[in-house]
Amino acid sequence: MAVAVGPDEPLALNTAAFSATATATAPAQSDPTDPTSPAADVPAAPGVVAQAPPSMIAAAPDSGVEGAALVAVDALTMADAFVARLAELPVQQASAYARILRADLLFRLGRAAEAGGALDAVETAGGADDATLAHAALVRGDWAGFPDGGAQTLGRRPDGSPIPSGRPAYLDRAEELWRRSLAAYGRISSDAGRAAGLLRLAEAPTATGRPILRRARIDEAARRARAAGDDALTWTARVHSLIERARTGEASTAELRTMMTALTEWSRFDGSTSYGRGLSQLLAAATGGAVTVSTA
Repeated sequence: MAVAVGPDEPLALNTAAFSATATATAPAQSDPTDPTSPAADVPAAPGVVAQAPPSMIAAAPDSGVEGAALVAVDALTMADAFVARLAELPVQQASAYARILRADLLFRLGRAAEAGGALDAVETAGGADDATLAHAALVRGDWAGFPDGGAQTLGRRPDGSPIPSGRPAYLDRAEELWRRSLAAYGRISSDAGRAAGLLRLAEAPTATGRPILRRARIDEAARRARAAGDDALTWTARVHSLIERARTGEASTAELRTMMTALTEWSRFDGSTSYGRGLSQLLAAATGGAVTVSTA
């Protein structure tokens, strides 16, 4: 299971690499952060690649409390290695990125106070730039709006089932933070960052009951993701757009099936099989089973 980290990539698309693995056997309140960003094989970006320890891969969902503790320790050890390795690079952004990722992992493991303190330290460190502040605000927004995970997946797991609610969500606070993140990404002209923020804002309170605004935010996210050359994020936006059209009855079953086929082909030949599978599960669940996920 390889994890690629690039300082200008939307953080949540990498955080799941640690937290989805760590939370697979962690206590109930800790579920995967971004199921369609599935854990492991996000398409590679410039940066550092780490290989997951065998014990992380081998831990089974029914391995109990001891297994959960081992997975958590392994995930944190892996995160610490990332922090140490990126601290050696001449790009200060990279080290900050790793520390934000580790803070998010702590939050997903149910250690919210420790996670908040770690993120505070990153934000108040000397030389924190707009990229760092954007990443931090995006993650804080996810903590507030989707405390149990699923910021880009309509609150769904990789298998399409709803993520159980274990902690209260504060959507108004989340929207404020996502907007702050969006502004910071704008200052550094990060189309990928803005796309990630816009997808979240499509689920924010100001878009509730306003399908035209929701669709506009999703369409803008897709445009930004394409401009950034981020295929995974582009496909995420495309799926969200189709879900919106399916909700209003505009998308036919044939169109949904065509998208399923396209996702399968992209994930096999160009992208990530786990990412594509997660998006397919999301589409199937969000459209009420109008289409099913191929197991081929």
